[in-house]
Amino acid sequence: AFKRQVQFSRLPTVIRRLIWRANLRFSGRKRAHRLGTFTMTSLAGQQTINRFHPTLATTSLTYGPLDKSGRILVTLICDHRVFDGHTAR
Repeated sequence: AFKRQVQFSRLPTVIRRLIWRANLRFSGRKRAHRLGTFTMTSLAGQQTINRFHPTLATTSLTYGPLDKSGRILVTLICDHRVFDGHTAR
């Protein structure tokens, strides 16, 4: 499922950054298809929470470490200009 991502990860850093920048400059459908419209981040491995990180996408999901009772704090960040009037699920 991730064949392109694996191939991309094998390219030199300079080439990957050039491709990333070119894809960010595409508009609409091509950018959404190539890069997606959401992000996901976590610093749970460092035992910290990253709740209000900047994002270029319309939505972002972040989660923190497990607490003593086995629960995780999950935060869904949404661009209000896209989601006004809709329930986040």
